[in-house]
Amino acid sequence: RTHAHTHIRTHTLRNISRFIVTGDEEGKIMFFGDDLKLRYWYDQLKEGPIASIAFSSQKILAHGRAFPADASKMARRFAIPEFFIATRSNVIAKCIPLGRGKFEILLREHPNDIQCVVTHPFLSRIFTASHAGIIKMLDYKRKVPLLDRRFPAEHKINAMAIDPTGEYLAVGFTNGAVQILAALDLSENSPKFTMCKGEIKQLAFSLDGHYLASADTDRCIALYKLPEPSPKDEKEPRLRTGSIDIPTGPGFKRGDSLLDSPTMTEIDKPRPAWYFQAKYRSHSKPIQDIEFGLDPETLDQKLMSLGQDRMLVEYDLVKTGDDDLKISNTMKVEQSAVPMCLAWYPRYNGSKEQFLMIGTNMLKLKLYNPITMMTRYTLQAQTNDDMMPIDRILFLPPMDDEAMTEDGEPEHGFMLFSADTWVSISHCSADTNGKGARTHYNLNVYQLLRQPSEFDGV
Repeated sequence: RTHAHTHIRTHTLRNISRFIVTGDEEGKIMFFGDDLKLRYWYDQLKEGPIASIAFSSQKILAHGRAFPADASKMARRFAIPEFFIATRSNVIAKCIPLGRGKFEILLREHPNDIQCVVTHPFLSRIFTASHAGIIKMLDYKRKVPLLDRRFPAEHKINAMAIDPTGEYLAVGFTNGAVQILAALDLSENSPKFTMCKGEIKQLAFSLDGHYLASADTDRCIALYKLPEPSPKDEKEPRLRTGSIDIPTGPGFKRGDSLLDSPTMTEIDKPRPAWYFQAKYRSHSKPIQDIEFGLDPETLDQKLMSLGQDRMLVEYDLVKTGDDDLKISNTMKVEQSAVPMCLAWYPRYNGSKEQFLMIGTNMLKLKLYNPITMMTRYTLQAQTNDDMMPIDRILFLPPMDDEAMTEDGEPEHGFMLFSADTWVSISHCSADTNGKGARTHYNLNVYQLLRQPSEFDGV
């Protein structure tokens, strides 16, 4: 028997020079002579089933003894040109056939659906992740990949978030683990946290970047904290170079900089590693959304969580200690509908009240005042007839040329909400007729789009 895996399915077949080349389901590449006897094989790629093989059209360089001997009785030199391999796991690799063969990964894409996507707050960077445990960093202006990182197979990525400073990228896995990475090079900033039993469903950073919250399928909220630098660290600044070698991606050379912003090349003081602070099972049904905000009176950070139990829970971060997450208030925000998501409503046109916008499964958007615990306004989402319940709300930052009030607040803005395969971009505004008159909140659909499959991230 000349073929060592006759029961393994062959996925590709090529004829090169005097050899017949096959790529199989186990990722092996085999070379057969015209007598169908095995001459040589490569099995060290290990990137899934082979989908395609293409050989270089350039002449074979005379490397002499650098070429290996084949499996024939004469042990002839196995001289072939360089070739490229594409696998079913969306990997493209290059093989230099010297010695036992050297494989170089040229491109690695997600082999399955993308589960989450986040953007850098001020650089043209976008991060995507999937259940394959792969994180990719791309430049969305130049449309080229920059970096990627691969976690073990058991670490399926389910959620991501980036802090307001753009320094940290938090990653949540289906096994309940949370990992915080450096957003510029995807290196580890702190040990992996494994305090959650359920799948990490959502991650969120506080507005000052000192807190990270996670929501899992075990109905628990976990809080992580970044302590202030010690006096010793204050005296020992570190220099962030501003020039990072990019190992992957076409169109880049060694020494190209990932840091286009001058603020990212200045001397930064070292910050301590993140640590786990506390956890609390605060809902009786699955958690739908979490959101950080600011207390309008004290300007302290506060955390809100919304569950299918129709409860809005507010956490007191000031009084929270290690292993003791304090709850300051719980509010029932719905009677019949099921809340699906929430977001802080911007103060358009100098509005004095602070609102949470809550989307429900009845396609309604409610403006809820968490201080007075009252629903101040209800808006009907203008959607298509077969649209599913709203599951995400996102307010777009004001454009540079938008009109601003005397207090520096935007007069109007745009909101994006998604539902299953639909996404709507709506114009938001607030009108006040005279001093002390009631404020009217307007929501007009600017554009309604639909894609073939469900949205995994916005």
